[in-house]
Amino acid sequence: GGAGGAIGFFGPDVVVSRRTRKRREEMRRELPDALDVLAVSVEAGLGFDAALARLGQYLDGPLVEEFLLVLAELRIGESRSTALRRMADRVDIPELTSVVSSLIQAEQLGSPLGRMLRIQAEESRGRRQVAAEEKAMKAPVKMLVPTALFIFPAMFVVILGPAVLGINEAF
Repeated sequence: GGAGGAIGFFGPDVVVSRRTRKRREEMRRELPDALDVLAVSVEAGLGFDAALARLGQYLDGPLVEEFLLVLAELRIGESRSTALRRMADRVDIPELTSVVSSLIQAEQLGSPLGRMLRIQAEESRGRRQVAAEEKAMKAPVKMLVPTALFIFPAMFVVILGPAVLGINEAF
C-alpha cells in the first residue's frame, strides 16, 4: 500500500518533468530551422506576423505551436514585445529567451529583422553543435561500466576457458 501511495504521489511529477524535458529538447532542436524560415520570410519582404504564419505552414512541432500562439496573441491586439515575452516565460529555454530579447531590441531600435534572425539562427546552430559534441564526449564514460561488467568477463571466459580446461586435464 505504501509503495502504491508513493508511486501515486511522485509518479505524475516524474512523468510531467520527463515530458517537459523532452519538449524543451525538441524545441532546442527546432529553433535554428524555425529562425531560418522566419529570416527567409522577412528578407523576402513579409512582415513579422506574416512570417509567423508562413512558419506554421512549413514546419510543425512544439516550437512552431508556441510561435503560432504568439501570432494569435498579436491578432487579438497584444503588443509584439508582450506576446514574445510571454512565450519566453512559458517555454523557459535560454536560447529562445535570447532570441526574444534580440527581436524586441531590433523592433525598438528599428534595425532589420532579417539579418538579426539570420545571425540568431547561426548562433543557435552553433550551440546545438557544441551540445552534440558534449554528449559525444560523455558517451565513452557512460559506456565504461557496462563494458567492465558485461563484456570483459565474457571475453575472459572465452579466452581463458580453454586454458583452464587444459590445466584441469593435465592434473
